[in-house]
Amino acid sequence: MACSPLKYWQIVRALGWRWAVFRLRYAWRVRSGGLRRATPCVPWGDIPGEFDDPATATRWVTQWIRPELPAAAVLAEARGVLDGEFVLFGFHHCQAGHFPDWHRSPLDGAIAPAERHWSRISDFGYGDIKNIWELSRWPWAFTLARAWHVSRDDRFAARFWELLEDWMDKNPPNRGPNWKCGQETAFRLFAAVFARAMLDDAPSTTPARQAQWRRLVRASGMRIAANLDYALSQANNHGVSECTGLLTAGALVGGDVGRRWFARGERELEKQLAALVYADGGFSQHSAVYHRVLLHDLLWAAAVWRLEGLPMPDWLRNAGARATRFLAALVDADSGRAHLYGANDGSNVLPAAGCDYADFRPAVKAGADVFCDGEEVVPGELSIHFPDAGVRLWRRGGLSVLLRCPEHFRHRPSHADLLHLSALWRGEPVLLDPGSFSYNTKGVFAGGFAGAFVHNTATPDGVEQMERFNRFLFLPWPHGSAHEADGGAFEAAHFSWRKRLGAVHTRRVTVREDGLGFCVEDSFTAAAPQRWRLHWLLADGELKHSADGVELRLQKGRCVIRWECVTALAVSTVRADAASVRGWHAPHYQDAQPAHSLALVSEPMTQTRVRTVFSFE
Repeated sequence: MACSPLKYWQIVRALGWRWAVFRLRYAWRVRSGGLRRATPCVPWGDIPGEFDDPATATRWVTQWIRPELPAAAVLAEARGVLDGEFVLFGFHHCQAGHFPDWHRSPLDGAIAPAERHWSRISDFGYGDIKNIWELSRWPWAFTLARAWHVSRDDRFAARFWELLEDWMDKNPPNRGPNWKCGQETAFRLFAAVFARAMLDDAPSTTPARQAQWRRLVRASGMRIAANLDYALSQANNHGVSECTGLLTAGALVGGDVGRRWFARGERELEKQLAALVYADGGFSQHSAVYHRVLLHDLLWAAAVWRLEGLPMPDWLRNAGARATRFLAALVDADSGRAHLYGANDGSNVLPAAGCDYADFRPAVKAGADVFCDGEEVVPGELSIHFPDAGVRLWRRGGLSVLLRCPEHFRHRPSHADLLHLSALWRGEPVLLDPGSFSYNTKGVFAGGFAGAFVHNTATPDGVEQMERFNRFLFLPWPHGSAHEADGGAFEAAHFSWRKRLGAVHTRRVTVREDGLGFCVEDSFTAAAPQRWRLHWLLADGELKHSADGVELRLQKGRCVIRWECVTALAVSTVRADAASVRGWHAPHYQDAQPAHSLALVSEPMTQTRVRTVFSFE
């Protein structure tokens, strides 16, 4: 896209000169063929299939198998895989055939070229490439391995090895879309190692298949090592995941090459965690789902150290403990649901506990066991501010409330969600985050789930909080303020419109001590009259209107919402609007579900205030 000199300056100012220089050099490396030379397309026979094959962390992976969980669900899913049915993004059940087309999306039919070097395949030229990648993350490997574990039925083990062989046959090293992303390579490696450990004594685990598995491990390490710098430059989960993948391949391959991989993975992972995991446990990606990805990566890294017979480094233990405690604060202990703020791409890197995609308790429990000496980390009553993460949380009785209140951004924002507020009532979402739906889609949902317009916050005359430079970058990065206020309230503001409109939005939140409701006071000031739009995205219950508010009936109770303002408000509600993003949310990737969009719009004013009260029964 065309970009003004001002935007380039904003990019450099936000991400740094070193990042800009690296990206220029990387673009030349792609264009000149340097990446093709560093990661050549070769047949599998050129990849050595011999190295010492240790127990591959069998003792650790059994921690992810919960014997107390009923086996029926995993066996049902595994039988589906036998019949060619696969689960994508933890939600979509798709018939992809006995041997899937690994280069075709089962969701929309988009096909990426199978014979082209990965560096010559466009990120966005074949629909949403994540739809193609998902099967090649091998989530089915966890399913089949767990099914073998609980049943000892060799059909499940044989099916894993058949799929591995077919995938390798159709995806020779560095050829096709499934080698394009080093993080995807790392996630596939985790799945392969998990399954290999669980299926070690299965009749179908033959020496020839073990040799093929070793080729996959070595090729994965080679692919990650050759382009790790690109992942590190992103300052997000990609660098953490690929460092962990390089650790894994290095520990398994051994020898001089393995030792170099392990040393580099260790060195860079320590740097990544120091920079990306904040002092209060927040993570650079400003997303609950990506925070779980981070924690899964760190749990896997801890397993690699155990595999090597080495003590876990303090820097890993400390980062894991901080990340665990932060995620635990977001999670409802009874339902496992979390406040889903920020990007939601459907990731569940280690789906080994057999729980629903929306259940975050397995990750928190494993994090507590590994990094926090098994202590209970999911608190009951809670009132805490995470200033580095930009999150304020309350949990009282059956009510849990989250406010997004970043004062500044050290890393790029995930969504335009400043002062967004979400709420759970008895573990059931009431005020929703819209999610992501897709990173590359057409139609009314194209790019529409990341903006302030669909979050539980306010906008003046339709002006967004930040401008989108591309799919993953908002500019300029705003700043704000956040502090405890009088009367047990918490007050936060952001200044993203100060230069453009002379406008400021301030939000004051007070949560009742009995946990039966909360009050939100939104104050707006501007240099010139603005028509302020206050938006609430409500769960899809039965909605009834009254003279001064609405009533939302939910499965676990009733929420009454009332508001007052010094000026008249135009009130509108929309459910699942077919022509726009209003009245939708995406609890899973590629899954849009109906919701109620409640908008309160003021008359043009230079100053106004809206008080909204939420009461639960």
